[in-house]
Amino acid sequence: METFEIAKIIKPQGIKGDIKVQLFVSDFDYSNKTVFIEGKPVKIEKSYNVGGGVALKLDCINSRNEAENFRNKIICVDKNSIEVPKGKFLVADLVDKQVCLTDGKELGKIVEVLNFGSADVFLIKSVVPKHFIMASHKQGLIVSVEDSKIIFDEKIYGEVAVDYED
Repeated sequence: METFEIAKIIKPQGIKGDIKVQLFVSDFDYSNKTVFIEGKPVKIEKSYNVGGGVALKLDCINSRNEAENFRNKIICVDKNSIEVPKGKFLVADLVDKQVCLTDGKELGKIVEVLNFGSADVFLIKSVVPKHFIMASHKQGLIVSVEDSKIIFDEKIYGEVAVDYED
């Protein structure tokens, strides 16, 4: 089974063992889901919004003291259980893919996807030696994602990309 990281436990929330989490994904239904913490299956009993974030009640945590033991642990799900809406992509599925423009020009390979809050930024190792490209994700940038490559719209790419030398 391949797992996918969805959140990091930040701290206990309240006295009954709830935890506050930092989300790595959006549009995920947490209720009645089985997740994995350190490879062990755990059931989410409920989820709710708290102070700009999300809190969860897990079946294996029943007190604030128990919740403290889970601080900084990563919550994962079975990757096959994730339904990705059309036009959206998992970051893990984009890394290591070749990037081309709609005109056929090859740019390089995505080595990392960074998130600065307002948008994801693709870090691309350019086909030009010692060069990298940073391209901010904008609606319409990704035309298609295939098995081994991603095609970017050349017009939007021109608006959001910066080339730099390492």
